[in-house]
Amino acid sequence: MRSDTGQILSESTDIRRHAVGFYSSLFQSELGEEQEVSHGFYEGLPKVEQESSAELEADVSLDELHTALQSMENGKAPGIDGLPVEFYKTMWSVMGEDLLMVLRDSLTGGQLPLSCRRAVLTLLPKKGDLMEIKNWRPV
Repeated sequence: MRSDTGQILSESTDIRRHAVGFYSSLFQSELGEEQEVSHGFYEGLPKVEQESSAELEADVSLDELHTALQSMENGKAPGIDGLPVEFYKTMWSVMGEDLLMVLRDSLTGGQLPLSCRRAVLTLLPKKGDLMEIKNWRPV
């Protein structure tokens, strides 16, 4: 891998640091935190009726979570834990209540647990000089 200055990087930590820097910069938001974009975006949109709002904000039930899980398609890539949806479907009777607790805690706290917010990215080669980070695609 070649750095921005043309130096060849051979240490895995240097390559990783360079890739993180490159893609962090590439995918960085162009909007500053101080800009009020949402105000204009949400203006004039229809509002959710009070009855529907209460229903949407109600606690998720075990049955509702089970129905959602069963509707998920099998054979998809697993999460960072390596467990596919088939595992959760099979183990529902053992871990359904625990999954519901995690979901409710996340909704109450407004944030998923750290383990659910992580991802594994890998770089796949594109066309061109593979010594250049721009010729790799993150997946």
